[in-house]
Amino acid sequence: MARRTKEDAEATRSSILDAAELCFLKKGVARTTLDDIAAQAGHTRGAVYWHFANKLEVFEAVMERVESPFISQLDQIASNNSDRPLQTLRQFHITVFDELTHNAHTRNAVEISYLHCELAEETRPILSREQRGATQFQERMKEAFAHAKRLKQLRAELDPSVCSMILRCAISGLIREWLLNPQLISLERDGLGLVDTLLNSFATESSAALHTSPARKQRA
Repeated sequence: MARRTKEDAEATRSSILDAAELCFLKKGVARTTLDDIAAQAGHTRGAVYWHFANKLEVFEAVMERVESPFISQLDQIASNNSDRPLQTLRQFHITVFDELTHNAHTRNAVEISYLHCELAEETRPILSREQRGATQFQERMKEAFAHAKRLKQLRAELDPSVCSMILRCAISGLIREWLLNPQLISLERDGLGLVDTLLNSFATESSAALHTSPARKQRA
């Protein structure tokens, strides 16, 4: 019985997050209320409050359920265990582009973050969250570039911090353009092309060939 209750609670929480995702997409984060989320989910407002104290907690949970796997991968990249860190960065971005293209929850969460988080007093914590996330993402990539430099796979004159910033900004800009113009941009094709161009420009001649191996075949 206890297991069934736990499963029911998890199912309710998941349905609330699904509903919040749709509400944020339709109305924006600032204009969405907990009543909107409860109605979309088919639950009472009390059921929402059982799981979340406020709308910002709901937003955080919507983001965390798609971000967690990527954060784990970035932690592994930053751990300096790979003997080909630039190739590992490339593979990480292939995974990101694949998830954004084929996983609706991932795409929706990123669209909410990029296009539906209006700057208002109540959403200022979201801006702070995004800034922290960008900093952490850039720091983890910097570790990978620093490791590549120690292995002499990154050009000696390049600063790992600058390489990390350039790659993050380029990918962020491409994703935003893809969200706005999905008919013009193939994230899997154009995203990989952008990553390969940058990584090959950063790499020493002896390691540049590491970044021209075929990407994962696109799903049918």
